[in-house]
Amino acid sequence: MRETNTFVIEPAITNKNHNNSIKYFDFGVSSRLLTERLKREIPSDDSSEIAMAKYMRYQHENQAFKIKFDKISEDGDLSALIDGITFILFNQNSSGMPLFDASDRKERAERLVFEYSVTIASIDEEGKCVILNGCPDSRSLVVMQINDILHANKEAALKATKQAMERVDSFINTEHARFAKMSEESVERFRLQRTNEEITFGYKLAGIELITVPARVTKVEDNFLICDIMGYDIPAKLFRNDWSYTAIGKLINYVQPGETIDVCIKGRSDNKTAGGKLYENKALYLVTRLPLLENPWDNLTVKKDDTIKVTCVSIKRNCWFGTVNGMEIEVYGEYAQERGITVRLGETYLCHVYKCDPEMRTIKVRPIEHLR
Repeated sequence: MRETNTFVIEPAITNKNHNNSIKYFDFGVSSRLLTERLKREIPSDDSSEIAMAKYMRYQHENQAFKIKFDKISEDGDLSALIDGITFILFNQNSSGMPLFDASDRKERAERLVFEYSVTIASIDEEGKCVILNGCPDSRSLVVMQINDILHANKEAALKATKQAMERVDSFINTEHARFAKMSEESVERFRLQRTNEEITFGYKLAGIELITVPARVTKVEDNFLICDIMGYDIPAKLFRNDWSYTAIGKLINYVQPGETIDVCIKGRSDNKTAGGKLYENKALYLVTRLPLLENPWDNLTVKKDDTIKVTCVSIKRNCWFGTVNGMEIEVYGEYAQERGITVRLGETYLCHVYKCDPEMRTIKVRPIEHLR
């Protein structure tokens, strides 16, 4: 249970389209470990000042400054040698309890990446040793809590993912006759989209609560986007299949750099290709929108032979794709030159639904009228 007296880390960005029914994760840390004073930057240094005298002044004024460590012991104690002085931050809080589990080698290594806001607890002038109080800055605290939660959910998440993949494989094998008519590319696209959907469902069944945060979009490609979690320079990657419950065209048709969106953090990227495990020398997380959306296929009201309005969002050589107002579904459209209708990007058409198959996540239409 969180202590009553806490320092809450608020997002540095705001999503104007945030749905109030969606609750953001509450990042916070005990105020025994962090105070507002610890957020202050290190002051400009006078090169003529004697190092030890400088840090003694910091101690006297309770001045906070920032530091990165280069060594960590098996107990999790951090140290650094600066200006000929050894700085030590012990792995314990004010009650003497460990701040983190130092038995995990990966966890210890990650602590060396963070920048820490500190004050001075004591100074040994003769031994040239400074003992510190403090903890990572806001960005690092957010990263630490994300990593802790992902680690705690790891086994349940792996199990849910495996079961989701098995359910999709079973469906494809059972419905072999339907998939035999599709190209390998279409089958694989269905597999990826449906697997993401089943993983989201599996997480809910397993009681895995994903971290929900606002994120600012910084880069958009056809198949993925990069965003900044909470505005704290924490990069994350969202693939096209995690944007909605249906296969869609280019992401740039749906979101632009600079926009703020709500996302759920589902893991860390282990892909070492471009934009993979590290992005601009920072750990890259994987995020999704699916848990925040209603699955439109569960309560689909559209049926075969209905007439619906469709707005074109993507044009291909042999087909086009469009969206239906109020539905997170992209439909497949045929051309209708014989009707004298030319389909144009961004325009809306009255269409006849000639195929509707919720199990296959497919709606296909033919335009019958250009709505001006």
